[in-house]
Amino acid sequence: MAVQKILRMKNLLIILSLFVSLLGNTQTVQTSINVPYNAVPQTAPSLLYLPNDYATSGKRYPLLIFLHGAGEAGNNLALIYNSASAGGPAYFIEHSGWDTSGYTNPMDGLKYKFIVVSPQHPGGWGWQAGHLNYQIKYMVDNYRVDTSRIYTTGISAGGAGVFGYNIHYDYDLGTTVTPFYKPAASVPFAPANSSPSQSNANVAVADSIRFWGLGGALDGYGDVLSTMSTLMNNTKPGIARVTRYPGSHCCWGTYYNPTYRESIKKADSSSTVSMNIYEWMLQFARTDVGSGNSADPTANGGSAQSA
Repeated sequence: MAVQKILRMKNLLIILSLFVSLLGNTQTVQTSINVPYNAVPQTAPSLLYLPNDYATSGKRYPLLIFLHGAGEAGNNLALIYNSASAGGPAYFIEHSGWDTSGYTNPMDGLKYKFIVVSPQHPGGWGWQAGHLNYQIKYMVDNYRVDTSRIYTTGISAGGAGVFGYNIHYDYDLGTTVTPFYKPAASVPFAPANSSPSQSNANVAVADSIRFWGLGGALDGYGDVLSTMSTLMNNTKPGIARVTRYPGSHCCWGTYYNPTYRESIKKADSSSTVSMNIYEWMLQFARTDVGSGNSADPTANGGSAQSA
């Protein structure tokens, strides 16, 4: 009898442990939605964060889309939102590191709240520019997105997708991509792709995409960012910047953390302000909505958010 009691107790502890584990791996702040990534359409589970006043405000919001690296691919979204090192904004949103009141735009002093989506690649290398094109289109078609404020970011393989989108090229397929919507600003981390040419950089400059690349000082993919920044600035001085940090292909969580800040000149060069990557992005909004950026779908309704 004593042995049976011990066995029952062990079984109960195992069940309890599994239950606690499941709780720890279930997102509570973000929801899971299926987002198309091609024209078929095939879809992938994606983490969605909506501002806390989305349901009641009627406003449009900036869209931030994050593409993870190869290590976070699969069929378990916890690989993204529970990764302190590689989960991007999704990690900080889920673990109380996100400012739910919004981030201050250094240009107008107002706070903006992001819609944030983090798609999970089903397996293999990772998201590329062609995938990102359909992911952005889906978000604009189905949520109240301010299309003048679409921002893209990603790490490693995902960084390559973001990088490729800026130059209209899918590195995975070796094909040209025509963006449905052009981002106002892009922040790739260590994009796992080949070094760009001046003609590549000219495409991003022609689209007026503001560029901030971050990569390790010992990482060859960080060299890609330095090259891109130089080439873009050759064509239009000040449109791009780069941060090279100690280390190699690593450390992304440090810089996605909203507490990380750099002293940067404001977009109008009037003064230097301490800002994180989210505040830096908010300085930039497209002025070509209705041409390069299609007009917002009428069905979504609502005005652009500015407070």
